[in-house]
Amino acid sequence: EGWLQHPVNCFAYPFGGINDINNEARTTVQKAGYDLAVSTEWEPVRTDSDPLFLPRLLINNWTGDEFSQKIRFLGFQ
Repeated sequence: EGWLQHPVNCFAYPFGGINDINNEARTTVQKAGYDLAVSTEWEPVRTDSDPLFLPRLLINNWTGDEFSQKIRFLGFQ
């Protein structure tokens, strides 16, 4: 935050699988002042996603066609 000169309100769990993050971890992240936290669960964010356990999409060095195929698989057009 000092380097950025801007508050940081998002956290990324280093090991953020569904079996890795419990209520204690979520509470700790929230008490530390974070509003959002991203997991390593591979799916799109939805309106009912838990803000302290947001999924994220791992993006690799894919071609445009490969990227299109991946997001179509997730239900994006």
